[in-house]
Amino acid sequence: MVGMSAAHGYWLASGVPQAVVVHVECGTQALAGAVHNADKGRAPMLIFAGSSPFTQHGELRGSRNEFIQWVQDVYDQRGIVRGYMRYDNEIRTGRNIKELVHRALQFASSDPKGPTYLMGAREVMEEEVSPTPDDAARWRPIEPAALSPQGVETIGTALMTAKRPLVVTSYVGRNPAAVAPLVALCERLGIGVLDSVPNAMNFPASSLLTAATNGTSRCRMRRSLRRTSCW
Repeated sequence: MVGMSAAHGYWLASGVPQAVVVHVECGTQALAGAVHNADKGRAPMLIFAGSSPFTQHGELRGSRNEFIQWVQDVYDQRGIVRGYMRYDNEIRTGRNIKELVHRALQFASSDPKGPTYLMGAREVMEEEVSPTPDDAARWRPIEPAALSPQGVETIGTALMTAKRPLVVTSYVGRNPAAVAPLVALCERLGIGVLDSVPNAMNFPASSLLTAATNGTSRCRMRRSLRRTSCW
């Protein structure tokens, strides 16, 4: 949990997706509440956990050689955290490990960002494979779908005809380039902004359009298009 929390914090400071390595199913469980925080905080990271070997007579390098590898062989290791992951998978051969890692990081870095989980048995981790070219540049985050013209018209009409429009935001500041357009829109139309449980700077608190979180009246102002209230 400490390691995953550190990865979460480093991502907040750097903007670079992180990787966390844990020990089989017990290490996966020890991630604890940090899994929830990464999921709900939309923190992109790849979690990798080993798993018990699947051979036991030396058929492959990395076969079982002590009792604990039977104890740690659980029915559905990925299921421990599946409900919090953007993507989970098991590495079954070293031949496609690079593709699976790229795919997991692609999911983690695509909106809504969040954690992903891969696991692999010891035989797979000890498999010898030939080097392959670095094609990481091909695995870019998936672009969000564009808003249709009809959707833009619907939203614009709703904003222009609303008596007391209010924008509620929590995550827009994760993309710093999105803050200025939000400010421009709200100042142009006199829209109040409620910053709900923010973990980024979504809207300047110094603005008169910033709504008080306790529901009480904070200000009244006049804009060029309409008279509006901030609350």
